[in-house]
Amino acid sequence: MYQIPKVKPFVVKGEQGDYLLPAMSSLSTDQLGDILTMLPETPAAEKVAIAKAFLLRLEPKLADEELGDWGYFQIYMAYEKEQNAGK
Repeated sequence: MYQIPKVKPFVVKGEQGDYLLPAMSSLSTDQLGDILTMLPETPAAEKVAIAKAFLLRLEPKLADEELGDWGYFQIYMAYEKEQNAGK
């Protein structure tokens, strides 16, 4: 039996406010975009750029936080880790 877990948004608390990222399981392949192309051997700079574009597509107001590329990547890694917690 497979039980579909209730999806919850991922909350990012910033200096300028809180940001909600939809649960990964609720996204379409179009919304996931290049995230689906990332492999372990994808160059680090490319992974960072993909993750940043993905997050800003989901939550454009994250740009108000004036994060560097690594800041976006840290958010993405936390998001991905939480979304895969049910594996």
